[in-house]
Amino acid sequence: MIDRLGTCPCCGASWNGGDILDQIKKLDVFTHTAPSDIVKVARSMGWSEENKTSFTKLVVYEVDGIVVLECHNDRCKHVFTADGVDMGSMTEYREAKKLA
Repeated sequence: MIDRLGTCPCCGASWNGGDILDQIKKLDVFTHTAPSDIVKVARSMGWSEENKTSFTKLVVYEVDGIVVLECHNDRCKHVFTADGVDMGSMTEYREAKKLA
């Protein structure tokens, strides 16, 4: 299973995007928003005082019916299945599908 807040096993980049509430506070769109409303937005994303969740930097999408997680690092871009299978790059994956 991939730890969505861990590090990429290929390039070592951190996938932890930081505390949801802290990251929302940094967004320009919330500059003039009441703090209580910002907390409501964070709560709608699963954040709470008891469970301070974080964003992931992984890009998550579906390819051929498989949920894949792609490293955000431009030098890496490795793709993994949710259970941790390294699928290489999307280019490598698509080439393998053509040959199959």
